[in-house]
Amino acid sequence: MWEIHDPNSRLMVDHSAWDYFLSRYLRRDMRGVNRIAYRNVTRDDYHGLLGYLQYLQSLDVRTLNRSEQLAYWLNLYNARTVALVVCHQPWLSIRQIKTKFLDLVGPFDDKAVTVLGKTMTLTEVENDVVRAVFKEPRIHYALNCASVGCPNLQPTAWTAANLNQRLDGAAYEFINSGRAFKVTPFGIKLSSIYKWYADDFGKEDAAVLQHMRRYANPQTRQTLCRYNMVMHYFYDWSLNEVGKGSNLYGILLP
Repeated sequence: MWEIHDPNSRLMVDHSAWDYFLSRYLRRDMRGVNRIAYRNVTRDDYHGLLGYLQYLQSLDVRTLNRSEQLAYWLNLYNARTVALVVCHQPWLSIRQIKTKFLDLVGPFDDKAVTVLGKTMTLTEVENDVVRAVFKEPRIHYALNCASVGCPNLQPTAWTAANLNQRLDGAAYEFINSGRAFKVTPFGIKLSSIYKWYADDFGKEDAAVLQHMRRYANPQTRQTLCRYNMVMHYFYDWSLNEVGKGSNLYGILLP
């Protein structure tokens, strides 16, 4: 069902409500991490976000072209994740949001959205739709799990326009951010994203590192070229909330 699309479609999904929400609540800290002021979200804006999610779930995605579909799924995942945190905050990490006894992963395996009559978890949206259908490693720089270790939640909604260029930009931003890898006396450590989704990046260490070099700036590329083996992985599950950690009260993004 998710493979069906209309390559000639000119239908465009309206993501203006998501743009509005991001313009009000997304801020960049001094480390370059984009954060959400979850605790400042008003009741009206929260209901506006829920209305946007209802609108997305009412659409027949099969009538869209491929680029419009990808933007749709990226925004649906990101907006639903933010809505979950707003609803359940305050927490230090999204993984603390639990609806089942002995839940170890947080809300990612809870039923979250219903599209074309099928109710899915966020994990299913990511793995069964976005990864399976589009087979594009750069989607991992576009999906945001409300954590500091994740590539940035972008300040504007994803759209079909300039999608390829923006995915390149998101990859570049993360790989050169200091959150994609760390160099230690014992070798290089990568973000756990490159472990969890190794198959998407080439599977073997050398292929993953080659992928990273493709989007690295000259200085970062020079560092990455010194390695062909990964020693360890890391990830920061801290909530990407304004007001947590150090240097968080940054500028409001345009």
